[in-house]
Amino acid sequence: MKISGTTYLETNRLFLRPLSVADAPQMFENWASDADSTHFLTWEPHKNLEDVWDNIKIRENKYLLDNFYDWGIVIKGTNTLIVCWHTFSLRGFSLTITIFPLIMSLLCTSILGILLNVMFPNFTWTSEMVVVKQGLSTILTAVLSLFLISLIAITFVLYGTTGLAIISALEFVTIIIAVRYILNLNYI
Repeated sequence: MKISGTTYLETNRLFLRPLSVADAPQMFENWASDADSTHFLTWEPHKNLEDVWDNIKIRENKYLLDNFYDWGIVIKGTNTLIVCWHTFSLRGFSLTITIFPLIMSLLCTSILGILLNVMFPNFTWTSEMVVVKQGLSTILTAVLSLFLISLIAITFVLYGTTGLAIISALEFVTIIIAVRYILNLNYI
């Protein structure tokens, strides 16, 4: 596959093209200044047209790169810029920020699963399969895992990356408390 960066693309009703500073008024008016439109984006609504110009100037410099993908989507018949679409790759710090909450949730679920196993041991099993399928700790761990996944998704939708940071911090504190509790049991 040839990497070509932001190129002109066309459909029956739309065309996708690099943005230019001439697009700033439409971008500002159509979505960039609207709090509802930018609610789930990584940036706050622009306060004035100059902010949009500055943003587009940065993009214009990046259009020279082969690995920058950012299009303005325009309606053909009216030449109206309706939105911009940007793809990005996760590398370095961005990758860490994206994966960290997932790892923290996995670690939290695992540690709490161990804690539940210690708190609710079941030695009345007849085979290994019975332990895996019917142990109270296994069922509680599965329910806890579903709860954490749902909580993370809802928090991310409502509060974005700030919500993920809060959940990760709470999970970290939960892990510390659970590990201390397990170690105090002198079970291991």
